[in-house]
Order: sequence, then C-alpha cells, then structure tokens
Amino acid sequence: MCPTIPFWLSVLTRFDPLTFVVYPMRHAVFSHLSIPSAARAVLEAAVTWNGWPVPVGLSLGIVAVRGAALLGMAIGSSSAPSKRTRRPG
Repeated sequence: MCPTIPFWLSVLTRFDPLTFVVYPMRHAVFSHLSIPSAARAVLEAAVTWNGWPVPVGLSLGIVAVRGAALLGMAIGSSSAPSKRTRRPG
C-alpha cells in the first residue's frame, strides 16, 4: 500500500475488491516490459498485509470468492418472491 495515505484509508483499501485486481493487472503489464528494477518496484508495488506481500494468485482468489458471493446474493434477491401483489383489472 502507499505509505502516504492516512491509516484509516489504508484499512479501507484492504476491503476494496479493486485493490486486489489492480496489482495482478500491473504485474501482467510490467512483467512484459523491460524497465529498470527501481521503476518496476515503484510501479508494481504489491498489496501487503502487515508487511507480507499478497501473492497474485491469492489476490485473484479473493476477487473470485467475493464476486461469487455477491453474484449469489444478487441471484437470491432477484429470485425471492415479490411482496407486491397485482391488482385485478
């Protein structure tokens, strides 16, 4: 995470699913470019949990699980019977 943001914002970004999508995308792009390692370290900064860099596979797994859970919630809420009744005529 970026060390210049406030602590409360760094906590919130760890719950944002886009945080876990951006790093794998950066990794995919910058792994095919020939740039200096100092620039790569800045541009491809990993998401960390207490100093431990979250691997790309785990980041993608988090996104997949959250996506499946939200999809299940959306399907469940759309297939629930409606409480509105239809008026005759």
